[in-house]
Amino acid sequence: MGYIRLKLLDAYTPPKYIWLTLKLDMEQIGSDLNELNVVLDRSQDPSLFDELRLEGPLQADFSVFEISDGSYRLEGSLKGAQLMTCVRTLDTFIRPFEVEATIEVVKDSSIREQVLEDEDEDLFRFLIPALQENVDISECVRQLVLLQEPISPVKEPSQDFSWKETEDKSDAPDATDPRWEKLKELKQKLEKPQ
Repeated sequence: MGYIRLKLLDAYTPPKYIWLTLKLDMEQIGSDLNELNVVLDRSQDPSLFDELRLEGPLQADFSVFEISDGSYRLEGSLKGAQLMTCVRTLDTFIRPFEVEATIEVVKDSSIREQVLEDEDEDLFRFLIPALQENVDISECVRQLVLLQEPISPVKEPSQDFSWKETEDKSDAPDATDPRWEKLKELKQKLEKPQ
């Protein structure tokens, strides 16, 4: 199993297996690696982690296949955990997830900038210019994480929900409140017209 070191373009930092916008170096992908393992940490891209409500690292494990000269297919999964709010109790909880992903990267000499084709729901296809050295898969990762979220997240889905009434009846109307008496009189008038 090989690890790919991704390059930072802005400033020098110690080598990492992650990058701020998830750019994969095409030269390293094509260097006889069968496995690609990338780990993204909050410190590398806080805005992405905040948008996706990610807790802990986001890990991508892919098998790399060359489909033609300079074109590759990555098949694997994304693993992580999200901070969710339970729709039943409004408690926050951490929900782990794993989502399958298939990405194709195709070099095309007829285009000038990277294009994402995602018409096929099972495949993300990136067209990149022939001379481009990297491919930015951050939009693909963002879509995969957002699409795996449940519509109504529940903290403990295996438990049946039951409403528990509290013994404190302080919210109940007090019979001695004069406003209630006036409403009762109005109700009686409406029920017994004269």
